[in-house]
Amino acid sequence: MSWNRGKFALALVLLAAAGCATSPQEAREELDARGLPFDEDGFGNAVLAADAERVKLYIAAGYDVNAYSETKLAPLMLAARRGDWPTLKAVIKAGARAEALDGILTFPASRADLKTMSALLDAGADIDGLGSTGQSAVIAAIETGQLEAVRFLLDKGAAPDGSIKRVGRFGFNPLIEAIKRGHSGIAQLLIDAGADVDQAGGMPVVTPLIAAARRNQTDTVDRLLVAGADPRARPAGIDAIQAAEKAGHQALAEKLREASAP
Repeated sequence: MSWNRGKFALALVLLAAAGCATSPQEAREELDARGLPFDEDGFGNAVLAADAERVKLYIAAGYDVNAYSETKLAPLMLAARRGDWPTLKAVIKAGARAEALDGILTFPASRADLKTMSALLDAGADIDGLGSTGQSAVIAAIETGQLEAVRFLLDKGAAPDGSIKRVGRFGFNPLIEAIKRGHSGIAQLLIDAGADVDQAGGMPVVTPLIAAARRNQTDTVDRLLVAGADPRARPAGIDAIQAAEKAGHQALAEKLREASAP
């Protein structure tokens, strides 16, 4: 670093320490002195590097935090994916908005980062928005077994049945996904939140009760029955009783048969 560049950088530090704002021109000059391009790649690299100081320098230079060529490169999307709180906070403070960034909550949801999820919701994130793979934040949390993230999302108004775009013959169904992955606590949260206990989904198509019966998840079966699940529902030619029998769970099949009696 040359003496002049070093003196300029020191001046920026002293200005910041004194509580004075760095002017856009000064910030641009510092970026140039560091050989940092004032463009999407330059700012994106700063965000992905979790370099909050560099991010703030770009912002001070007047970089538009809501400018991006495609959704996956949006500064706020990159910050949410990276998971560095100081960087994300700086981008949001500069005015970044999340309304158009579908699926942005899937990143913090998968790691139960409640603080980031809360900040993104305040920035306009769609709580049921779908990511590039068709996941909602609830599904992302279920896939990694993040019970507290699911609880947080449901408390904030997330749909317990997921987005209609991904529920059905080939779609994700949060309750079925939780059952398939053995997350009984999450399944209970979804049932308590009003999930449709007879809604079929997945591939092959099953109801939540069929999924639980196949896996001999007796506690979850009991909860589903209490919630009104139909043991005789056959979305693909087989009901929960037959699913339990086929899987060798005779005692559970008998319980389901009794539950289905008039």
